[in-house]
Amino acid sequence: RPRLWIGVAFVATRLLFLFLIVGALGHVSLDLSTYFEAQGSAILRGDLPYRDFDCSYGPLVPYLMALPASLGSGVMPYFVFFVLADLGVIVTLLAAARDIGRATTVRAAWLYAVAPITWYFLVRYGQDEALAAFFLTAAWLCFRRGRETAAALVLALGFAATKFTFGIFLPPFFFAARHRLRFGSSLALFLGFLFLPFLIAGIPVWAP
Repeated sequence: RPRLWIGVAFVATRLLFLFLIVGALGHVSLDLSTYFEAQGSAILRGDLPYRDFDCSYGPLVPYLMALPASLGSGVMPYFVFFVLADLGVIVTLLAAARDIGRATTVRAAWLYAVAPITWYFLVRYGQDEALAAFFLTAAWLCFRRGRETAAALVLALGFAATKFTFGIFLPPFFFAARHRLRFGSSLALFLGFLFLPFLIAGIPVWAP
């Protein structure tokens, strides 16, 4: 039962390790408390990213961080938020079974679940790469199913809601698209829609 073992690996490396590192030992990375917790709290106060506080991420990141910030004080809601995104990656990989075969997707989900780099940095350092991974795998699944416009939307969200380095994933999708002009236009349109309100308001998203 490979899915059962994937679940066991997820519980052991995300939940139990999280309880040990953060709950029992109290280890919290500086990044999580300095950036994510501070940005989420700033949004709840009515502050604007780039203008009222420093932000080195996409313009939607602080607003996403406001979700766990609204659940209470402390860093645990942020860890839960990222762990849920990480679970979404595994679910998305397994959902691709009918597209590329059950054995392939189970193997990919297993490797993702047990690879130390995916769970150690997620739990020990509270990094947002799990969020980027979720947008990337979701876009990939849409792309595999021929829904290139939907993939462009997810990629645009990933660019605006994670680190700007997410942009390195955009060219491979563009060159693999069956209709590059349509895909590129859709991607540009969605990016413009997400960034335009900030630009109109004069918020300097170009200077993170």
